[in-house]
Amino acid sequence: PPAPTNRRGYINQGQYHLWWQNPTHLLHIDTPLADFSNGTGKMQVDQEEGTSMAISVADGALKCDYAINTAWATASADCVFDAPADMRQTPFLTFRLKGNGTSTDVRLVCKNMSNGHEVWWYTENFNLSKNTWQTITVDLRTLKPFDWYGNTDDKNHCEGIVRISLS
Repeated sequence: PPAPTNRRGYINQGQYHLWWQNPTHLLHIDTPLADFSNGTGKMQVDQEEGTSMAISVADGALKCDYAINTAWATASADCVFDAPADMRQTPFLTFRLKGNGTSTDVRLVCKNMSNGHEVWWYTENFNLSKNTWQTITVDLRTLKPFDWYGNTDDKNHCEGIVRISLS
């Protein structure tokens, strides 16, 4: 939780009198993960056999051109961190998404390192059917665990994040 604010106090007859205000909501803090003003930055492509993906910058946004030619194959645009990130104080990820008119769903995956093991969290709430820009905010703490990655927790604690992917 955010730290208390409006801390005040005084001493009267040897007694300490303290009071403060507890925040009732999370404070919004902008922590940019990627800036596309000078190219694709730390974004990388990860693709399986039977797929193709290319990333570029168009109108200040990351553009992903992709083709999935094999059932169940995936390709992703990944924001890779230089060191494991602690996002407990900033668990909300906001980004803009413009669809291509297909009925394809996009999966957001958050990969964390926990006790030397990679654990994956995901949500699949984004559809590409709209050809207009949408602003999307995701609370990373609400992502679901991937069953096959041995997550020992049922909640993403937003520590040790090494990669955030859209696939």
